Amino acid sequence: MLRPNPWWSPFFACFLSCSGSGSTGSEAADSSAAKGDAGPDAASDDAGRAPSRCEQEQDPGRVTLHRLNRAEYDNTVAALLGDTTRPATDFPADDVGHGFDNIADVLSLSTVLVEKYALAAERLVHAALLIPRTMPEVLRFEAELLMSVVGAPTARGWNLWSNGEIGSGFTVTTPGPYRLTILAGCQLAGPDACHLNLRVDAQDVEQFVVDSPLARPGLFGAEVALTEGMHHVAAEFTNDYYDPESLDPAQRDRNLHVDAILIEGPLDLDPNAVNPVRETVLICQPETPERAHECAREIFATFGRRAFRRALSDDELGRLVGFLDLALTQGDDFETGIGLGLEAILLSPHFMFRVELDPMPDDLRAHPLSGDELATRLSYFLWSTTPDDELFAAADRGELTTDAGLEAQVVRMLDDRRAYALLDNFAGQWLHLRNMADVAPDYAHFPSFDDELRAAMSAETRAFLEVFLNEDLSLLDLLDAPFGFLNERLALHYGIEGLDLGDGLTRVDLSETERGGLLTQSSILTVTSFPTRTSPVKRGKWVLEQLLCTTPPPPPPGVEGLMDTSDSQGTLRERLEQHRADPTCASCHQLMDPIGFGLESFDGIGASRQLDHGEPIDDSGTFPSGQMFAGAKALAGILKADPALPDCAARRLFTYALGRAPGGLDQCAMKEIVEQATASGFSLRELALSVALSPPFRTRHGEAPSEAAVQEVMP
Repeated sequence: MLRPNPWWSPFFACFLSCSGSGSTGSEAADSSAAKGDAGPDAASDDAGRAPSRCEQEQDPGRVTLHRLNRAEYDNTVAALLGDTTRPATDFPADDVGHGFDNIADVLSLSTVLVEKYALAAERLVHAALLIPRTMPEVLRFEAELLMSVVGAPTARGWNLWSNGEIGSGFTVTTPGPYRLTILAGCQLAGPDACHLNLRVDAQDVEQFVVDSPLARPGLFGAEVALTEGMHHVAAEFTNDYYDPESLDPAQRDRNLHVDAILIEGPLDLDPNAVNPVRETVLICQPETPERAHECAREIFATFGRRAFRRALSDDELGRLVGFLDLALTQGDDFETGIGLGLEAILLSPHFMFRVELDPMPDDLRAHPLSGDELATRLSYFLWSTTPDDELFAAADRGELTTDAGLEAQVVRMLDDRRAYALLDNFAGQWLHLRNMADVAPDYAHFPSFDDELRAAMSAETRAFLEVFLNEDLSLLDLLDAPFGFLNERLALHYGIEGLDLGDGLTRVDLSETERGGLLTQSSILTVTSFPTRTSPVKRGKWVLEQLLCTTPPPPPPGVEGLMDTSDSQGTLRERLEQHRADPTCASCHQLMDPIGFGLESFDGIGASRQLDHGEPIDDSGTFPSGQMFAGAKALAGILKADPALPDCAARRLFTYALGRAPGGLDQCAMKEIVEQATASGFSLRELALSVALSPPFRTRHGEAPSEAAVQEVMP
């Protein structure tokens, strides 16, 4: 529940003065809420009605069929099949709603995505059932069947009668060491034997002297480390000789005859290798043809339980066993039929979507989710993947229906490393940390920025957030925690001396520095800057939207931003003050700009600075309420004391957990979530637990049948 607070309450007026229209503040707030970020007016109205609603039965909201997003798909197939190749990287990007890519209403299903699903399912099942090779494979290319711009085929292979090469492309599915061999002989002439150059991917590997006669070609090869993918191997003739005037006809023409090219590998195969995924999927083998159906049902029931996140019905199992019958009818074996059934499971809507089969679809009253459905919500909330065996077992025992049982599972899951998905997928989007992969600071302005620094910036914030997950610190301390994680490169970037650091991150005390908390970390400062300079407006807007859930309206039509030119005069602050002279924008900028001014001592990539355009930087600010501060730490103190901060953090986590933004009927639940988490220290763990225990997370309601559906069933 959002509560009005003293320093940004003048922002209400901004909706009217900056909207560029005659709409009222409440109308602007409604428009903002429609985009997923409710304005303060709407939140305050809901808050005022909350007590009466909380006395009534809470409404769990509308449930939309929820497709797995790309991260969830990758994590799920990794849990099911041990596949870590992240196949969803090749899928179309997921749409984003309310700041997250797991919002059910925007996760559509396109034709292209269905095709990608089919290709991924085929590859995943093939890899899962693959019998690992224990002996190197030998691939032989007969030279007379290849093509070259030099020479011609002969009965023995290919005659390279002048300098040139012959070769072939090939695909490596298993990376490792391979032996590449050329079978070749030399038609001798002149003082030297034939010179052969073995080439891989247009690079010289090794040179050989070929003096083997044509009737008994020799083997010339080398061991090469090959990566997965396409490669090209070639035999190159490099010392052609031709003397038509020689008295000895046998000495007139030197040619290299290539008989074949052989590729053997990989050479480091384990003779005792097994495919562990194959063992977990094929949990039985039919000893007799009569037991094939029984074994297939057992395999599909076990795999389908985790893939569909519920037990399969007899009808579903019967249809899957039908794929076995189809394969056997066409002369294929048992495993082929099992593979077809597994692909069908991975292409089912019950796998691609988080389906909740409501036994009371027309009951408009709130009723509990099933144990499996609650386990699924919980697992994709905390882990971004399918439930594990222990969570399913707890659901089967009915433990998730009790507060104690549900809390025990939340605690267990947050202690698991899979809970780091909260940092990657929740915090990464909430705080815009994912944008670090795409920022491109201008080299002319920030020559020290490179990929090494980019990685260090991201790692610093990730390590910082891990502490808040593992050590139960209050989320409010995100703004001013007196510690950070630095390596040598970051310490140099920050200008912090006297630390003995290496390439790895080390937790350091920052209490005596100007650093401390998210607002002074270079990742946040970089993603809220332009490529060529800082942006007090972007930084202020980021704080308002991401930390206080207050979305400023867009600038009025025709109002341009600051233009940076080589002859720009004065500090950025001075130019922004000129920009704010326009009264239509002043009321909005007087809220955003002071926040950004407080961070002006850090440049566009987060390094400390004292000057801007040769002038001293003024990092003080005054809010419309008259509250004053100087510097990032003082700013962080004001924001930390703002009651909107915990409300907003709860709102963001609620949105991520349920895949929808909280609506007006959720205000009671939001109020209780904040109060419960605050009473326990307002850590990320306590906030996640409060969300998981809330009625909107644990219940659902049916929907009244549409008028068309009612007419259809009427006699």
